[in-house]
Amino acid sequence: MAVRSTWARWCGQAACLMGLGLLHPACWAPAAFTPAGPLQATLAQGYGRCPLHPGRRPSAPPALGYKPLLSRRAEQRATIWGPISWTDNGRKRGDTATCFLVLLNMAVFFYERFPLLGRGGYPLYAWRLQHHGSRFQPFQLVASTFCHSDYRHLAGNLFGLYIFGRAVEEQCGTSGLIVAYLVCGVFANLASLVRLRGHIVSLGASGAVFGLFVAATLAKISPDWRSLVECYVLGQFAWSQLQMEFTGPYRPGVDHTAHIAGAVGGLLAFLIVRRRSRWSRD
Repeated sequence: MAVRSTWARWCGQAACLMGLGLLHPACWAPAAFTPAGPLQATLAQGYGRCPLHPGRRPSAPPALGYKPLLSRRAEQRATIWGPISWTDNGRKRGDTATCFLVLLNMAVFFYERFPLLGRGGYPLYAWRLQHHGSRFQPFQLVASTFCHSDYRHLAGNLFGLYIFGRAVEEQCGTSGLIVAYLVCGVFANLASLVRLRGHIVSLGASGAVFGLFVAATLAKISPDWRSLVECYVLGQFAWSQLQMEFTGPYRPGVDHTAHIAGAVGGLLAFLIVRRRSRWSRD
């Protein structure tokens, strides 16, 4: 009987991990089923039958005692939102804001180049950051971070945005990434506006992406050794890019000022997002 109870507990744990909905399919136990916590109660309401024995109702868990495998945070989510939904690979996705920003940059780029929508080929030319004072508009500080000169420019920024933006979103949340992206982009554009003169147009998410390089590296600093590995991988890439901006050859058509200022804005954005997350916890 002890072997059978142990086997029932293992089956219940496996069913829970696979998302089948019950912690204990001990359907042969004589006592009534009593949920041991909010997660168990939620799952028991959502799934009334044992997934391994569909013809029987689940009853009491084994007398050996049971400690829930999932964390308290998972129990809270299950209590509020119901049974936990997983992706196909068994992990929760945390890149909603990242994908939104990627799609927004792509939408602006292809809208500019769609022949039926454009007037002279560039219908969103007014969105670009104009350094000539008479043509500057404040909204261009934000709008220009979604404009790109060509597809190669777009592809490079989207790659950096997805990799580093996802790292920021994992640590700071959806709103944290959006705040960081806008802070880095606006800070980079302000520096470019002050530094450059003449009839020069700046555009692109490069300044915001450089800021995400720094913000993602700082966000991954944690006692967990896996986070430290991520911090090293992201940090050495960010450092190499910044070193190239300072010591590399001058590349015409590249706004180096915006890149460096965006990295400084990444530090500022990290401090803002971290303080905001502390306020929300308090």
